[in-house]
Amino acid sequence: MRVWNLFEPSSTPVVVPHPDIVRALAFSPDGLRLASACDDGAVRLWDAGDLRAEPTLLRGHDDRIWSIAMSRDRKLATASDDKSVRIYELTPGPTAPKVLQGHLGPVKAVTFGADDQTLASGSDDKTVRVWKLEETAVPPAVLKGHEYAVLSVAIRSDGRHSRLLMKTGSYGYGACSIWMLLPSSFPILVASPLPSVPIDRNWRPRATRRCAFGICRISSHRLLS
Repeated sequence: MRVWNLFEPSSTPVVVPHPDIVRALAFSPDGLRLASACDDGAVRLWDAGDLRAEPTLLRGHDDRIWSIAMSRDRKLATASDDKSVRIYELTPGPTAPKVLQGHLGPVKAVTFGADDQTLASGSDDKTVRVWKLEETAVPPAVLKGHEYAVLSVAIRSDGRHSRLLMKTGSYGYGACSIWMLLPSSFPILVASPLPSVPIDRNWRPRATRRCAFGICRISSHRLLS
């Protein structure tokens, strides 16, 4: 792992050794911690101000980790080839992780919503699962429609609700699906991929000859019963 000081881009990066291939990195929202994960199935939690100090080691997965996310309320989530998501509470110190299971294939992506209580995970099983972390008895919403593995997920809040943006893992032109996450008494808007048409940063169609993402057809679906 190499870390550059962007205020001094010509400076030599800090090289932080790992025992295997590094697959995922994430800074904490306050910028004070850096988490890294490699193929040994462990997460290393670093002091971002002193990367030469010994990291805190978080174990639990039985296989490589593909994705890390950190929340504002000091939770750390990981997605792994062992088909599970693990949630670590980092306050006051790391605890045994909570294990979220249900995916039928390796989990490749994980992200928190703006409320820190919504978690989305994407998998090789072509689904996204949306977990409500404060409602442990409620199963996750399973969002289907992708034809290939889901390799990335992102949640964007507009102040009233969260939007979940998903990208398929196709080897040709990729496609996005846009899902509107609303309270359980309201519908989710489910977006199914159409032929690739680019969208701008506000998720509106953008006129260009080059296609990077797909614009999606909107239909109605319910998150939780």
